[in-house]
Amino acid sequence: MLHIVHVMPSFDTGGAQLVTVRLLNGLGPGRFRHSMVSLNGGHGSASLLDPALRVDLVDGRPFARRPRLPRLVAGLRRMRPDLLFTCNWGSMDWVLARLLLPGCPHIHAEHGFGPEEADRQLVRRVWARRLALAASCRVVVPSHTLERLALEEWKLPAARLLRIPNGVDGAALRGAAAGVEQPGDGLVRIAALAPLRREKRLDRLLRAFAGMKERGHCRLHLIGDGPERAALERERDRLGLGDQVRFLGHSPTPARELAACDVFALSSDTEQLPAALLEAMALGLPVAAVAVGDVAEVVAPANARLLVPREDEAGLAGALDRLVGDAGLRRALGAANRARQEERFGLAAMVGDYRAAFEACAARRHRTPAAFLSAGTHADGV
Repeated sequence: MLHIVHVMPSFDTGGAQLVTVRLLNGLGPGRFRHSMVSLNGGHGSASLLDPALRVDLVDGRPFARRPRLPRLVAGLRRMRPDLLFTCNWGSMDWVLARLLLPGCPHIHAEHGFGPEEADRQLVRRVWARRLALAASCRVVVPSHTLERLALEEWKLPAARLLRIPNGVDGAALRGAAAGVEQPGDGLVRIAALAPLRREKRLDRLLRAFAGMKERGHCRLHLIGDGPERAALERERDRLGLGDQVRFLGHSPTPARELAACDVFALSSDTEQLPAALLEAMALGLPVAAVAVGDVAEVVAPANARLLVPREDEAGLAGALDRLVGDAGLRRALGAANRARQEERFGLAAMVGDYRAAFEACAARRHRTPAAFLSAGTHADGV
C-alpha cells in the first residue's frame, strides 16, 4: 500500500480541497493510504471523504515553528512517504525540504492563485517555483493557462509538466439533486457557488446584478461562506437589493442548491478550471461569466459567446439579462454545457491520470536511500 503525504495550505473549503476529496474518494481504499497535512490546521473537507479510506489528519501548524526547514525534513523522515504531494504556493517550504531528501518522490499541483497574483506573477515566487519545482517528478496543472505559465515563466521542463483537467461525476451530482423542484413563482434564479473570498469578486457580481434590466424577474443566490460575507452584505444593502439577494451559506454538497437555480454566474478575478463551473455544467445550467483562466475553453462554444472581459460589469449584466429573458436559450446552452462536461471533464479520467502519475513517481523511490532514512527521524514537538 502506497503512503502519500498530502500538504495543503488548508483542507477546509475551496476548489482545490474539493478536487482533492474527489480524487481520494476516486482512488479508493485498496492501493493508497494518505496523510493530510493542513498547514492552517483546518480539516473541514474531511467530512466528505469516504469513511473506508485510510486518511490520517495532520495539523501542520507545529511544522511552522523555527527552525522551520530542519523541522520539515525531520517530519518527512518520520512520516516516511512513498510520495510527497504538495499543493499551491503555500506548501512551497515543503517542496524545499524535499530537495534535502533525494529519495522522496514528489509531485506538486498548482490549482490557481490568490488575489496577490491575480494580475501578474510575483517575481520572487516565479524564481522560487523555477528553482524548487525543476527537480520534482511531476508538476500537475489543471488548465492550459497554467500550463503556458509553467513553461514560459517558471521555465519548467516540459517532460515533467502534466496537465490533468479537473473532473466531476455528473451522474452522481444529478442523483444528489434528484427531486429538486423549481419554485412556481416565475422567477429566474441565478447561482454563484464560491467561498466568499476577495479574489472571487462577488461584489462585482452584485453590481452587475443591480444593473440588470431583468432584475425584477430574478433572484441571486450566493452559495458559500467566508471572510467577505459582511462586506458583501453591506454592498447588497448599499445597492438596495434587499431580499433579491440570498446568502445561503456553505453547503458541503451544493448540487441541490444549484439544481434549484436556472443560471450560473462566475465573477472571479482569478480562476483556472473551476470545479464549481463543472458542477453547474453537469447539472445543465447555462453560464454568464468573466473570461478568466480556461473558462472560455471549458464551457460549450455556444455559451462562450456570453463570456465578458473581467472588468466589464455592464457586459456581465447584459449576459445575465440575455439568459434571464430567454428560457429557450437557457435550455439550449444548459444542454450543451452538460454534454461538454460529460465528454471532456469526467471524474474517472481525472482520477485515472492522477493514479498513473502517483504510481509512476512512487516507483522511483529507492527503498533504502541514505539521505531519506538517516538518523534524526523525529522533530521535537511534531
